[in-house]
Amino acid sequence: MNNGKNGIVGWLSGADGVIYASVMDFSSPDTSKGYIYALQSTTGSVLWHHDDTTTSPSGAVLANGIIYISEYSQDGMMWCMRCERKMVPCSGTTLWVRPCTIRLFLNGVTVYVGTADGSVYALRADSGAVEWHHSTA
Repeated sequence: MNNGKNGIVGWLSGADGVIYASVMDFSSPDTSKGYIYALQSTTGSVLWHHDDTTTSPSGAVLANGIIYISEYSQDGMMWCMRCERKMVPCSGTTLWVRPCTIRLFLNGVTVYVGTADGSVYALRADSGAVEWHHSTA
């Protein structure tokens, strides 16, 4: 998935015959590049991919045709992407992006995220709107 270059798969997740994976690109001095792939589980063919030129995707949670992805960086971001297999062509459309996400957890309609500064946010899964925020500072 990294075109034969030096890289590592950061995470894998699967649903509905699709395997989702991130690749952290270590092939250049800029090791912050990362990519997200959706692969057909029976053949390994690429259904779609998302190139991120800012940092490496570090975690993902999959639910109801949506994938929530966090980045590995001090100034992390979180993406919410449509990943429905039934769409033609298969989708990798970004629905919303939110700054400062390091770790994430999905519980129903709320995404809980932790940040590098020790804060915790509860975000609406459908829009990324802040429901509440707790800071340790």
